[in-house]
Amino acid sequence: MSAKRAIVRALLGAFVTAVFCAVAHAQEGEVFASERDTSLDGRQVAFVRLVPGRMLAAPSGDSLPVSELCVSALDGSGARVLLVAGAKRHRNGSPIAGFWSPQFSPDGARVWFTSPATVTSDVACAVDVRTGAVREACGANSLRVVKRGARAGCLIVEQHRYRKGGGSYDWLYLVDPAGRTLATLGDPEAPKVKAKVAALLAGR
Repeated sequence: MSAKRAIVRALLGAFVTAVFCAVAHAQEGEVFASERDTSLDGRQVAFVRLVPGRMLAAPSGDSLPVSELCVSALDGSGARVLLVAGAKRHRNGSPIAGFWSPQFSPDGARVWFTSPATVTSDVACAVDVRTGAVREACGANSLRVVKRGARAGCLIVEQHRYRKGGGSYDWLYLVDPAGRTLATLGDPEAPKVKAKVAALLAGR
């Protein structure tokens, strides 16, 4: 990326953060600047906003502040709520208690996020921007949506797994939108795995 493009992107990110902080203040909800994503076409922003004074029990037993997953135009206009924490449930019956790492699908039709589903694992879910329908893909303690290249629409997820002889590990996997494993990437701290992830996200 050229220095000029990097500066433009940084300024745009600062502008979007400022807009949503202003929107949040006006609606008495705090927006998490780190929990937002801009659609690939640059027209929509997904963000997470707190609901003041409300708490929700997470699957771990901890209490979490109730939050909303929202979308709006890039300038903050037309903001609307897609999901409220606790309003819907995972397949295992636990409430969808939060929205971490919201990311648009390449076509902007869905917003992916992770949410705590068990004591040890979160789950990757997607909400339809138009209908609000939610679908669950697979376990995912971290999530990156591939937006470019031959693997566009696929997910890079970190899953907590157990060894047959005892013990556990956390590895990265490439999965399709239904949660089916396409490739085992490996240890997220390994340099070769980091390079592979970077290549996938760049569309190579």
